[in-house]
Amino acid sequence: MHKFFFSYFIALFFCDFIFSQPRLDLYPDQIEFENLFNRIENVYFINEGDDTLRVDSIYYNSNYYFTRFDKVWNYPFFLPPGDTVKMDCIISSYFPVQVVDTLDTMYVYNNGEKPIERIKIKIDYYDDNPGEGIINGYITSSSVPIQNAKVHFIYGGNYLIQTVYSDQFGFYSTSLPPGPYLVAAEMDSFYVTFYNQQFDPFNANLIFLEDDSIRALNIDLTRETITENSISGFIRDSLNSAPLRKAIVIVRSGTHTPNKIQQGSSINLLQNGIYTAFVKYDSSYEINNILEPAYYFVQSFSDYYIPTYYGASGVSPVFWQQADSISIDTTLINKNILMPRDSSTGGGIIGGNVSLNLRLDDNLEDVVILAQSLDFAQLFNYAIVDDDGSYKISNLPFGNYKVIGQKIGYEDAVSNNSLNINSVDTIITGVNLTFNTTSIQEVNAAPEKFELFQNYPNPFNPSTTIGFNLSEAADVQLTVTNVLGEEIAVLYEGYLAQGKYKITYNASSLSSGAYFIKLKTNNHFAVKKILLLK
Repeated sequence: MHKFFFSYFIALFFCDFIFSQPRLDLYPDQIEFENLFNRIENVYFINEGDDTLRVDSIYYNSNYYFTRFDKVWNYPFFLPPGDTVKMDCIISSYFPVQVVDTLDTMYVYNNGEKPIERIKIKIDYYDDNPGEGIINGYITSSSVPIQNAKVHFIYGGNYLIQTVYSDQFGFYSTSLPPGPYLVAAEMDSFYVTFYNQQFDPFNANLIFLEDDSIRALNIDLTRETITENSISGFIRDSLNSAPLRKAIVIVRSGTHTPNKIQQGSSINLLQNGIYTAFVKYDSSYEINNILEPAYYFVQSFSDYYIPTYYGASGVSPVFWQQADSISIDTTLINKNILMPRDSSTGGGIIGGNVSLNLRLDDNLEDVVILAQSLDFAQLFNYAIVDDDGSYKISNLPFGNYKVIGQKIGYEDAVSNNSLNINSVDTIITGVNLTFNTTSIQEVNAAPEKFELFQNYPNPFNPSTTIGFNLSEAADVQLTVTNVLGEEIAVLYEGYLAQGKYKITYNASSLSSGAYFIKLKTNNHFAVKKILLLK
């Protein structure tokens, strides 16, 4: 009898061991994209088995779709029994869907009962004649062909959709959907260079590719000058720390308002302190041989994510006012950025023009325009300003928005009225932004004394000018507080060289009353009372 029960339990144990296995359930296993305003669907991966599920890979048309998970999704990833992970499946707006691709399948390879699970995809809109054009050219350095250089194509300045390599003659060529593109070349030991000898997306020229056209774009790379100054880190998803493999990192010095340099003056631009890097497959970036040791801001851009700055506290801010500048005078590592997700999966567009009270040495090219949802209090997509001061934010869902212009060293420019994108009004134009500048500028020769001057005019309404002298280079913080000592505004925070400075402050958002201007460095502090009368 005992022998019988012993054999019975042994059999149960081995049966459980043998038949214990994972089972992947996809819910739903069919998704449908109805129109341009319905470009995101969620699929849940559920382990219905009694052993750990391993998802080895997912195969799909990466031209049409972008996928991301609410957990780290480096392949392979694992799900314990009963666990669930959500996947966003986003259909792009820049690759026109052809009629032959309106029925599609996504394949999920795993170690479950069925090693290949399928998600059926139906797209209800398509383009009968999507068309394409060709961009080609040569990558050289001082007229010498560069082989195996990476050439990147960024649609609309937002989406990195294609990368090709130059051949032994430095020649590259690719077919792309019609539309506006930034084109950049990358090669070890050379500075990343955009077409027309620019070194960042802000100053680069958008090239419009027409259907059945050929654009010849040659790029001449500048070889790096060896220095000890470098910075590196990783760009990751703020929700799950997953690596972002299509990010662009821009490093800018000073007040981050670099001048647009004419063709042929590339080395001057680099000396002014602006550098770009494309992340590697593991989401790491590295910018070597920065010419001048100085303070820099680091900003990252990635498909389907909001542009984000480096923050020393580990929190990566979206707005420059909360960002931290970094002194790059040696080799810096682990300067990581966590980027918030962008949910711009609609078909709406907001566009307009930008203007500001220009200084003689300033320009519009480094302005970033963000759309902020008034319904959900979150940011949706961005645009950079073109040479003529125009901008266009695309892919916006239905809803109410305001538009925010960001330029480092300036107060934000914000649209006046609520902007509603709906089924009737999908495109809103003429949303013009004017910066009420907080533009700090060096006046003239270096002073010998630290001093904060009384603002003028005083009393004022609504703008006033504040002057101060720095007897030595320092980290500077210039703030406005109320009579209770509560901080109202940060007018400037960062590194400044020895010199005389002035700054314009617009207080249109404040009520009448007394306020205080505080100027602080490592070694000095000064305060002045100011009076706003409306």
